[in-house]
Amino acid sequence: MRKSKLLITIFMIIILAFPMMAQANPNANENSQRNNGDNGNSNESDSRDFVNENSNYMVYVSDEEELSYDPTVPNDMQVEWEDWIAYYGNQENMQGTEFITASSVIPSVSYSAHVQDRGWLAFVSNGQTAGTTGSGLRMEAMRVSLGSAPAGSGIRYRSLVQSSGWQAWQSNGNISGTTGRSLRLEAVQIELTGAIANTHHIEYRVHVQNTGWLSWVRDGATAGSGTLRIEAIQIRLVLRPMAQIRPFPNWGENHMLPTFNRARGVAIGTLPNPPSRGTVASNPRFIDWFTGATSGQRVRSNTIVPNVTQWNLHARWTDPSRNHVRWWRPADSGETMLIVRDFEYNATWQNAMVQGINNWNRSTARVHINRFPFAGSTISVHPRNQSNPSSLGRLYPTVSGTNLTGFRIELYSDTIAAHVNRYRNLNPNNYAESAISTNITVARVVESVMTHELGHAIGLIDNPAGAPNRNDSIMNYGRRRWVRRAPSNFDIISVNIIY
Repeated sequence: MRKSKLLITIFMIIILAFPMMAQANPNANENSQRNNGDNGNSNESDSRDFVNENSNYMVYVSDEEELSYDPTVPNDMQVEWEDWIAYYGNQENMQGTEFITASSVIPSVSYSAHVQDRGWLAFVSNGQTAGTTGSGLRMEAMRVSLGSAPAGSGIRYRSLVQSSGWQAWQSNGNISGTTGRSLRLEAVQIELTGAIANTHHIEYRVHVQNTGWLSWVRDGATAGSGTLRIEAIQIRLVLRPMAQIRPFPNWGENHMLPTFNRARGVAIGTLPNPPSRGTVASNPRFIDWFTGATSGQRVRSNTIVPNVTQWNLHARWTDPSRNHVRWWRPADSGETMLIVRDFEYNATWQNAMVQGINNWNRSTARVHINRFPFAGSTISVHPRNQSNPSSLGRLYPTVSGTNLTGFRIELYSDTIAAHVNRYRNLNPNNYAESAISTNITVARVVESVMTHELGHAIGLIDNPAGAPNRNDSIMNYGRRRWVRRAPSNFDIISVNIIY
């Protein structure tokens, strides 16, 4: 029985392996490959971006073609707004990050009333009553201030005073109205200013002589009759619904900073997606919440808040100048693993292709690529790309929704051989004649192309704006492939933004 199972397993491996081995023939050694002619453009065709997409499959086009795609990402995440307060804060020095802070304190509004015959009453807050009801006493002045609001936030207010009309606006705890003159307040207006106005309404209502409580009004509207005395007031902050959160004035300068009101040791509930920043390729994409701006673990909904005084979470965003609109979905935390089907070619190609994988695995990028006999994602070698004969390599991704779920990478042996032959003749590095053939080699170019195409699978774009020099990035078309074979520090940062 054991022997028959072993035979079945061996048979399956042979069946799976045979098509890959038959796809190309780098049994072709380096010398035989050099005889293939150069067909012009030596660039990889490196898959400029996703196009021709349907719901399940996408392909790349060559670098000569224009982009044509709609990278709309649906927002399916539901937000439990009773658990969240959202407001704007200043960004730290990391492009594409936002922050949330676990705390038992949320923004609040406090206010005090100056009442006939009683003077200033104690401050109350968040919808409580300031003043009196049922005593027939006029309210003569008020003071209003915010607590625990984001930087740059404020509140201003003004009063319609008996026989005096509307007074000038006051703010942040200053007195509006009069004291010592026995003049009643007849109406008030209150509004938020600065950062908090982007995410909150201020609502208020007054208790009026002979009428009682009037309806709630908000954001600068008039509360009061304009003739009858005000006897009491209630004021409260109300979070705007997600759809009403005002757009980011400049995504590189100001960011939403939600704060959730959850006790330590309690599950935080559903984490929100911040408001969309658009659906075009130039906009950054929300990735997920992390415990660090450039490192740390991903945080999922229903995570238990740790027993710490303050717990900062960072909402990480893609950098459109570095990252694709879709990428391999990271694991829940820590390092992300990509699994590719094992391959076997001649020693020159095999060693170079494995080295391309190791270039990522041995870097500090938070991804790891493993080879496994039955993996769905494949890497194979072909003589040339029939639709674009100038391609050195190409990646074809399979996607589901916003994520890559698999891919196949093709390397093109004839085109790579022609590329090597061409640059040996050009010798752009001015190697000594005896050193040209040992520096510009098939093995080095294969390694570079392999590393590059894996960069696409991980989520990097071609020709990133922040790497203008030819060898600044493994993703640059113009790099000298026998020199730039491993990811640069720039590339590693680009990867770690999204993982």
